Amino acid sequence: MNTYQLANYFGQMIVSHASLKSMLSEYTNPNDKIYRLLADKQLLSLKKGLYIFSPELAKNTPPAIIVANQLIGPSYVSLEYALSYYQAIPERVYVVTSVTTKPTKSINTPIGRYTYSHISKSYYNIGLKQVACENGFFGIIACPEKAIIDTIVMTKGLIFRSLKDVSNYLIEDMRIDEDWLRKLNIQLVTEIQQYAQKKKSIQLLINYLQSI
Repeated sequence: MNTYQLANYFGQMIVSHASLKSMLSEYTNPNDKIYRLLADKQLLSLKKGLYIFSPELAKNTPPAIIVANQLIGPSYVSLEYALSYYQAIPERVYVVTSVTTKPTKSINTPIGRYTYSHISKSYYNIGLKQVACENGFFGIIACPEKAIIDTIVMTKGLIFRSLKDVSNYLIEDMRIDEDWLRKLNIQLVTEIQQYAQKKKSIQLLINYLQSI
């Protein structure tokens, strides 16, 4: 199977070293072929043992959410990238931010930077959703409520002591529109609060959401 056939077969999929080696079994030394593809930049390394074909061959790159989910698992996309995905904040976010039960880590890839913030296993599973991405891919991302809470919990030094603090952070600092905040599910925020740190700050968030 030649390079173009390989790229057509895998398309925008993220490919493991083992899968690629299996498809190249007709070669005497499949690893040599993989190294040549990497050297020619026809194959791009996301991290050790995980690749994608170049955008020129694959016609595009995999959706950022899918890449984030697969670079480190278990993980889900959250924080600023999720808030941008939900159009809660006006700025475009270039770093794909995720949350994981694994240690905090940053990974620089040929298609962007991916960061991972550590949380406890008990807090991990609540407030997640599966979303359809382009070309039939599905990824895991925090729901809007979890993304807000993750951002509060993981912003060092951020403590709310009054409703004014909440308003200043969400409206002035984050520039989130009140109409967007009114759509949040307060009951879900309350459920997530049970497993989260900064419970007093989240309670003030709940109080603020109830007041607008």
